[in-house]
Amino acid sequence: MLESTTHIDDANEGAVEKVFETYEPKIKKLELKNEDHENRLSAVKAEQQNVVNKQFEIELISTEEKYRAGIEYLKLKQDLQQYLVDVYQMHYVKTWISPFTTQQEDVVNIDDVYVSPRMVVEEKEHGNVGNTTKNGEVRETNNMLIERYRDLFHTREKRNRKIFVVGDKGTGKSSFCKMMIQNWCSAITKRGDPGVKDINKMIQGEEYNRCDMSQFDFLFHISLCEMPHDIYDTDDMIKAQWNNYRNEVDDIFTNDSERILILVDGLDEWTPSKRKRQSLLGIPTSRFARDSTVLTTSRPSSRGILNLKSSDYDLKVTLFGLRKSSVQPMIEKYMQVLNKTSAVKTFSDTLSSLPIKDIHNAPLLLQKIVWLYCKYHDTGQSFYDHIMNAVREWECDKQVAFPTQQSSNLENFQLEKPFENLASAQNNRQLLLPTGKIAYFTLHT
Repeated sequence: MLESTTHIDDANEGAVEKVFETYEPKIKKLELKNEDHENRLSAVKAEQQNVVNKQFEIELISTEEKYRAGIEYLKLKQDLQQYLVDVYQMHYVKTWISPFTTQQEDVVNIDDVYVSPRMVVEEKEHGNVGNTTKNGEVRETNNMLIERYRDLFHTREKRNRKIFVVGDKGTGKSSFCKMMIQNWCSAITKRGDPGVKDINKMIQGEEYNRCDMSQFDFLFHISLCEMPHDIYDTDDMIKAQWNNYRNEVDDIFTNDSERILILVDGLDEWTPSKRKRQSLLGIPTSRFARDSTVLTTSRPSSRGILNLKSSDYDLKVTLFGLRKSSVQPMIEKYMQVLNKTSAVKTFSDTLSSLPIKDIHNAPLLLQKIVWLYCKYHDTGQSFYDHIMNAVREWECDKQVAFPTQQSSNLENFQLEKPFENLASAQNNRQLLLPTGKIAYFTLHT
């Protein structure tokens, strides 16, 4: 029995060894294949990690490049902003105390004498433009008043990008532009002022407008009367004016178009070449302005305004001179810079006695009266005479040799009595007499 069991065990052991000998090579082969698969898998994982690392490195480099480019662009913007502010403050926001002279000593900042104008939004279906009716009377309207810049740039939460400000001569269009430039300069300057921490605490009066201007990173002023005749697009006009910053202007219009205000002044003074279609339409193009805001000023008689369609603008505003409540503040401001504050009441009383209707509609005329009163201490009946004399003195100062006319027919002619004591009138009597005669017959024929 024992021998039989031993025999069975030996047989089993032999069978196992035989099976092992048969499958051992296959097992080893499978082990090698498994090891090879593991090595390949590790290689793939390593390659994937390498790809991830490279991708991360590329993204990091790209992020750093974008960061550096952003820093450089921000510096470019700040440099151009500061340059514009410096140039505007030096040359653009100045005004003359006297409307008859351009002497340097008569120059003041516009915010020293500026007061709020009366501006009214015209509905698009309104047929007439300008300040007056066909009969020459000031046209009244029930349309919305412009209280601050925000009312210009937005209407019922809608942003206005094409704006026209229309006003007759002497109603304050140039002063409006200068004050808007001044407010933009102040807004940009205050961005970097660490002393201004709470914007709500500084808002009062004209500060509302300065805050409204802070939405624009750039203001480009275009004086159309100074533009070359062969330039028709606002982008080209800006580049022509700021030639050293042409590339920067392109970058800004590409990246920050919606934060640009283009102030186009004097559409009625624009004289483009007749070869282009714009000369017929009378309005410069703004092909590259994209989302920029373009505000254009003009007299109502300009070709561009006469051809204006409702689809050509988002908002059209008429400037009617001053608000009645702004007349006295304007008088006080001008007389303060003229060192005549003590005479404000006397002048106001004198002004009310003059045969001048609705002086608030003609701020330029009011400025002339204030200046003449402070210079000659009089208005009354001699007002027109002093204006003539001031203009003559101004022209004589501008020209070395003023033209004269010699005629024996004029030797016995005498000037009107009010002109007898005006030296410049006597010195140019032979020119004043024929021009006065022309004016008389023009008026009465």
